[in-house]
Amino acid sequence: MTTVKTRWMALVLGTAALVGCAPRGGAEPTAQPASPCQAPPAPAPPPPPVATVATFPAAPAATKPPAPSARQTTLSADDRLAVKRLVLARSVKNREPIDVGATFKGDRVYAFVEVENRGSAPGEIVVEFEPPGGGAPRGDVTLAVGPAARWRTWAYTRTASIAGAWTAVVKNKKGDVLARAPFEVTL
Repeated sequence: MTTVKTRWMALVLGTAALVGCAPRGGAEPTAQPASPCQAPPAPAPPPPPVATVATFPAAPAATKPPAPSARQTTLSADDRLAVKRLVLARSVKNREPIDVGATFKGDRVYAFVEVENRGSAPGEIVVEFEPPGGGAPRGDVTLAVGPAARWRTWAYTRTASIAGAWTAVVKNKKGDVLARAPFEVTL
């Protein structure tokens, strides 16, 4: 108990002694090496910074969109459409292909198409079925594509009655080929 009291008294007295060290009347303090009014030693430099790693995703930097240039052109309705998936199947149920395959027995063949519409306007695609030997395409089915980012649609043919290697072709309205899928017809 005495030790705590002694330390407390020393602290209070030391503080009181420092209070009386301030210069009066704008006079400069005198430097006396043994004086209790001597300036305290300079503080120790701060420790070097410690590297930290953030464990949360950083917010994206705010960027200003580029100004349109004279060379930048807008995409036409046909150029905004891209085929993401083209598969051949025996049927379609709940907007998905059923019995996907590459060989069919001359019956109905479905060309299921998933289209990405990169614009906000509707568009159209054309599905054709090219017979073996380079004959005239069959089908020429025009399908609407809505103004959604993902659009699923399909066409079918019942005229694939010639045995051999056929091809389903998806084009835009300009006639550009967007996708091709080969399939075999057996009798």
